[in-house]
Amino acid sequence: MRNWEEVRAKGKVNYIIKYGVIGWGMITGLAVGIFTEINALFEQEYSRFLTSLSISLAVFSVFGILFGQIMWYFGEKKYNYNKKNS
Repeated sequence: MRNWEEVRAKGKVNYIIKYGVIGWGMITGLAVGIFTEINALFEQEYSRFLTSLSISLAVFSVFGILFGQIMWYFGEKKYNYNKKNS
């Protein structure tokens, strides 16, 4: 519970950026972009790596905002439940 209090103190936007956009969105986007390029090489399709990677990073960063919002909601719900029942 103390850990979530520390996370809460830094704010919701900080959490969403750190865990949603960077922690999930960028990492997932990077992995998907690289996987897509490796797959394209095996299929003899030559595409532009930076374009594909940029699109993946952008798309998954946007979804990272949603992911961060959802994780914040569940963190708050668990925190409030534990605080109420302590």
